[in-house]
Amino acid sequence: MKHVVITGASAGIGAGIARELARAGASLTLVARRRDQLEKVAAEVGVPCHLVTADLADPEAGFDWLTEAEAALG
Repeated sequence: MKHVVITGASAGIGAGIARELARAGASLTLVARRRDQLEKVAAEVGVPCHLVTADLADPEAGFDWLTEAEAALG
């Protein structure tokens, strides 16, 4: 099974990509600013998901969550 990181996953194109990749059997790390929306997408897709609440437009947000995502889902 593949593990895919999707940014902007709380709505729109990002959520749509999450649905499609879940149908293909991927585990997902979903990244967005709105945790409540990420939780809704994760509940809907029905595959293992790691949720990251971050605003990637903010340079201070960094990518330290990548190690945590890899540990959670490979």
